[in-house]
Amino acid sequence: MNQKIFETFADQSRLFFAPLKQFNQAYVEQLEKLSEFQIESMKRYSELGIERLKSAMAVEDAESIQQFAQHEVEYVTQLNAKLLEDAKKITEIGNDFRTNVESMIKDGMNNFEEAKSSTKSKSKTAA
Repeated sequence: MNQKIFETFADQSRLFFAPLKQFNQAYVEQLEKLSEFQIESMKRYSELGIERLKSAMAVEDAESIQQFAQHEVEYVTQLNAKLLEDAKKITEIGNDFRTNVESMIKDGMNNFEEAKSSTKSKSKTAA
């Protein structure tokens, strides 16, 4: 009798903690993806900024000012494209996480319902 109580408690504990463990794993993976993305982005934006500073330092006369201005337009276009690309990537990462969490919640609810009906049937057979 006591053994069954402990087994039931252990089973219920596993059912309770399994989804929490899954969520924590998904959350850590999400943080890892975001961290990698931020590091890559910081590197790209830093490189772009340094390129622009080097170009600005090369300005010596009217012709080089004109070339610099032309390159600035290209730079702004490139920067806008990268910002848009990064926004899409962040949205994609967030959507993947949301989908993963929704799936975990659905699975958790199904497991809960199965455990609930299993407990009911066990208590009916015990009675």
